[in-house]
Amino acid sequence: MTNLIIFILASYGASNVLVYGSIFQGLRDNLEKLGTGPKSLHKLFTCMMCMPTWVGFILSALLQFVGAPTPFTEYGVESIGLAIALDGLLASGAVYAFNVLVEHLEG
Repeated sequence: MTNLIIFILASYGASNVLVYGSIFQGLRDNLEKLGTGPKSLHKLFTCMMCMPTWVGFILSALLQFVGAPTPFTEYGVESIGLAIALDGLLASGAVYAFNVLVEHLEG
């Protein structure tokens, strides 16, 4: 359970920095200038549902690489690819729900 909470908090923190952090504002501005078509990376870097999916994929893959458990491998998923995919989806849903709660409390 502790690994699950840490995974979600790490996903939220990384996604929050990538989507809202001033350190990446220049990157987001440059991506917006390059185009706003359906395949634009700008949409990824401004979406608090999209970015956590990729953060979850990457975090899960890194954990797999170092031999640490991920939320889904900890609960018995043996396929690495499936665990990475499910961890990414978990990150997206959990981070989005947490972000909605934070925005509600701020507003």
